[in-house]
Amino acid sequence: MSLLKQELRKQIPKVQNEIKQLIVDKGDEKISDVTVAQAFSGLRGIKAFVCDTSSVSADKGLIIRGIPLLEITHILPEEVFFLLLTGRLPTKDELVDLKKDFSSHLEVPDYVWRVLSEMPDDAHPMTLFNTGILAMQNESVFRK
Repeated sequence: MSLLKQELRKQIPKVQNEIKQLIVDKGDEKISDVTVAQAFSGLRGIKAFVCDTSSVSADKGLIIRGIPLLEITHILPEEVFFLLLTGRLPTKDELVDLKKDFSSHLEVPDYVWRVLSEMPDDAHPMTLFNTGILAMQNESVFRK
């Protein structure tokens, strides 16, 4: 089992208990008033879900797990990924293990490239990304 999975296996029960307790303690408290127009406009500015991985501050910009982005521009993408999932930066061994795990999943099947090549030339990058991810569902360990 990867070191990241081991770390998450330790953290998940604690977070589950915190959520259960929060629901017991605050379950009846109102979060926001939402109009039908707001619901159809993408919920901009509406408190509609819980996100503890990141936030945007007017004075500090993007904050990832309590750390302003400008303070972590020197770290690797793998370290940001680990930080997002665990709330802390990886140790050297955890980073090596994560890179090894990522490298075992680098190959994109040819059929995915064919799907993407048929997309319009002016397709938005996020549309291409989403299409590629959805096309790879055959590769998912969760599907099997």
